[in-house]
Amino acid sequence: MTVPQLSKKTNYDNWCLQMKTLLGSQSLWDIVEKGYREPEEDEDQSVAQIATLEKTRVKDKSALYFLYNVVDELGFEKIANAASSKKAWKILEFAHRGNHRVRQIRLEFECLKMEDKEQVSEYITRVEKLANQLGRNGEPMPASRIVEKILRSLTDDFESIACVIEESKDLSILSVEELAGSLEAHEQRRRKMKNTLDQALQAQLDLNETRNTQGRRSGGQGRGDHGGRGKGRGDHGGSQPRSEVECYKCGKLGHYAKECRSANCYNYEKSEAELDSSCLNNSVWYLDTGASNHMCGEESFFNELIKVKAGFVSFGDDSKVAVKGHGTIKHMQKDGRVGEIRNVYYVPELKSNILSMGQMMEKGNSVLIKD
Repeated sequence: MTVPQLSKKTNYDNWCLQMKTLLGSQSLWDIVEKGYREPEEDEDQSVAQIATLEKTRVKDKSALYFLYNVVDELGFEKIANAASSKKAWKILEFAHRGNHRVRQIRLEFECLKMEDKEQVSEYITRVEKLANQLGRNGEPMPASRIVEKILRSLTDDFESIACVIEESKDLSILSVEELAGSLEAHEQRRRKMKNTLDQALQAQLDLNETRNTQGRRSGGQGRGDHGGRGKGRGDHGGSQPRSEVECYKCGKLGHYAKECRSANCYNYEKSEAELDSSCLNNSVWYLDTGASNHMCGEESFFNELIKVKAGFVSFGDDSKVAVKGHGTIKHMQKDGRVGEIRNVYYVPELKSNILSMGQMMEKGNSVLIKD
């Protein structure tokens, strides 16, 4: 076994463990840890006692020899005059630990926070590493203190699950392993939902690109910015005569949809706006920073709904409820226009409707939270 040379740049805690193992393998650690007593000059000893003392001295010198060979020149100067291996060990321990070392590790522990792109398992390992270093330096860290540290220094993605654990679990008896299992399960669910959403978004982008390419190649029919139907290229149907423009709301020629004054069109827009406005104004929606998807429990709110046979969504307390579909909900905006909330899960068992902050921001929306 090779032990690195001890210097200011060496991790003393790791070096200490390696040296204990090395000395133990040679049956020398007990003499370093406990030492031995030299008899007084006038103290009478039997032949057996003298023989035992000689063997003990040899063990001590052997241990001291090992220490001489694993320290740098500065370390050797510190232990050169040590009368025993125990004293030499204490000198090295005080030089590389001491109160300053403990304060330094404690400060690192208190300032430790999870990084944005760090996996929760990696962060927990960092916390436990510092806690173990404190323990080896004479300041053991109870498991409850480690659990509290982890919960209160996670990223915002874990805010909801951290609150659930703090309110539903007894932190004084919750083990680090149990906490790690709950947090890793939450992390995996978020990652799975994000991958599903990314794949759906990419598929939609690919579909839109295919349609745009086909449209550019064929120059076929399409709606322009004015909401009219007609043949030609470009947003306004190219140089198509106005008399040939067909309104896609009332079906008549000679005007665009935004200019339409049809009674049927006006009544349709009014009834749609009134219906969709009542959907959201008569219900409560909660903005959730930890939710991965928008969710709604009222089927009548959906303007478009694709039902599915099987699917579940998990919450922070590990409970699961069935997802029966997904779709689009329209609502009246402050500017009077009808807006859409897309990719909303239909969860019949849900009593309150949820808006996912993450999903809104992924769509380019800005969220302002006021006190």
